[in-house]
Formats: sequence, structure tokens, C-alpha cells
Amino acid sequence: MIEIEKMEKLKDGEKGIHEAYLRAIANAEDFIYLENQYFTSDTIGDALIEAMKAKPQLQVIMLLNIKPDLPLAPWKQRRLITRIRKAVPEPPEGQRPRFGVFTRWTHETTADIFPKAKKPRILSIYLHSKVAVVDNKWATIGSANLDGWSLDSSIISDIFRPFFGNQEQRAIEANALMFNGVDGLTSTDIVDKLRRRLWAEH
Repeated sequence: MIEIEKMEKLKDGEKGIHEAYLRAIANAEDFIYLENQYFTSDTIGDALIEAMKAKPQLQVIMLLNIKPDLPLAPWKQRRLITRIRKAVPEPPEGQRPRFGVFTRWTHETTADIFPKAKKPRILSIYLHSKVAVVDNKWATIGSANLDGWSLDSSIISDIFRPFFGNQEQRAIEANALMFNGVDGLTSTDIVDKLRRRLWAEH
């Protein structure tokens, strides 16, 4: 089943995408995969911590930009990732990690640009995607980042006020949600196929 969740530009509008993420994280049993342009939402971070503490087998895999392009976003993202790492202890040696944060890299030959260069350059690939997969049962693709602007722009952290002012309206975002075999519906492999295609790219 595919459903469209939208957050309209209303001062007190609904927060369907935010709520969908929180429900999916809370219901996760095996893994949570998050691929996003920004990760600065404390409520999403808190939800991940709570879920991982409650379910020792749960793994969280994140693909993020190493250097987000918004003011203070790199600092806020690093701070949030560090907080999650400290809150969720790593498993004993020899067991697979429970929380992993990755970025995409490529390399290019620089000889055409710099003839004297001897080594290829390592370049980060900027992510613009907003995708999540949970347990091969739930997935979302859309325009909502995992930050305060996309999920709930009526809540603005004080650190962003000097840059963006006292914005009160929510941003307009739309995400497609995919469910696999929930509420008695016939199970399909749509979410699993999405995950496999994504992971094959990376």
C-alpha cells in the first residue's frame, strides 16, 4: 500500500510526515535505514535512542552528508550523532555494530586538470535524497529532511533564529509512504526491492 503524507504551510497544520517517522521508528524490530540530506532533528534522535534502548537487537544505519550546507547544520548534526552514540552502548567485541553513520565518496583522476598530480582526489558526493526503510515493512520517499524545517518548522531552535528569524508557518513537504503487509493487507516485496536497489547503489 502506498500513501501520500503532506505537511501544509499552516501555522498549526498537521505533522503527518514527522508522526509517520516517529511511529515507524517506535515499531522497528530489526533495522532502521535513514538516507537524508540533513539530520538535525532532536525528536528523531530521541526516538532512535529510545527504540535502540528498548530493543537490543535493533540496528540503525544512516547515510548522510559529511558536511551539510546550512549554517550550523554540520555542528548540530555531529552533536546529535555523538549524543546517540553515547546513549546507546556498543555491543561486545565480535558482534556487529548497532549504530552506523556513513557518507558517499567517489574519486576522480586529476591528470586532465592538474597534469603533475600523482594521486586521484577523494570527493564526497552530496546527498539530496530523503529516504527511509524500516524492517522491509515500511518506507518513505519524498521532500522532507530530518530537520526542524521539514518536520516541524513551527519549532525553531534558538541557534537558527539569528539566521532565519521567527518563522512560524510549517513548510510544505510531501512524502510517499509504503507499507508491506500491515493491517491484514497482502504482503508484497515493494519495500524490500526499494532497499535492495538503494543498497546496491551504495
